[in-house]
Amino acid sequence: DQTLQESVNVLVRFSELITMARNGALNEEGHLAISTEMKQLKEVLLGLANTTDANGQGIFSGYNGIGRPFELAVDGSVEYLGNRGQNNLQISENMTISTNIDGGSA
Repeated sequence: DQTLQESVNVLVRFSELITMARNGALNEEGHLAISTEMKQLKEVLLGLANTTDANGQGIFSGYNGIGRPFELAVDGSVEYLGNRGQNNLQISENMTISTNIDGGSA
């Protein structure tokens, strides 16, 4: 929950920066500052997407549990290396809970 909330906070800031960038009152220096912050936020979001559990498995990696399910490609896009499965933990005879979520569902 905390990782998802932090991700939402980053996305809200992205939205604020986009609104600011669309404002015709910004000069080149203002646009450069926004660009720099957006690059930093992208790195923060990538780090959140690659959050691991106590066992070192990516919480958004799906069933295969790789440590870093998201990677930055050469062209600047983000690639998902996980899968759509989930790991489950049986907590009682009739109940299981998911211990992770795949990146596509997050």
